[in-house]
Amino acid sequence: MNFWSSDVQKRLCSYLLNKTIGPFLKSNLDLMSVQLFNRNGKFYLPELQLNVEKINEILKDLPIYLIEANVGEINAEIPWWDLKNSNVSIQLKDIYLNLLIKEQQLGIILI
Repeated sequence: MNFWSSDVQKRLCSYLLNKTIGPFLKSNLDLMSVQLFNRNGKFYLPELQLNVEKINEILKDLPIYLIEANVGEINAEIPWWDLKNSNVSIQLKDIYLNLLIKEQQLGIILI
């Protein structure tokens, strides 16, 4: 039996996603962008633009520089009925990355 209402699931999804992947997104998720399916713990997020500044901070020691990044969609399944013992499944589709290669010796960025 599922004790989580659709509204509670949506709010919890939005909160957890903003806390976990929020720093890597260009803007925060809102409740309208989280689409739940049949109260079974599946949800869908379309067309996400990534925060390239935050990602570049993490990649600073690599010879690449991120110019633009998008994820076409995220599909996930959260087993609300057994959060302690079950796995969460997350699938990313249509990932777009526009990268530049850094030339370390010259201190310039090449295309």
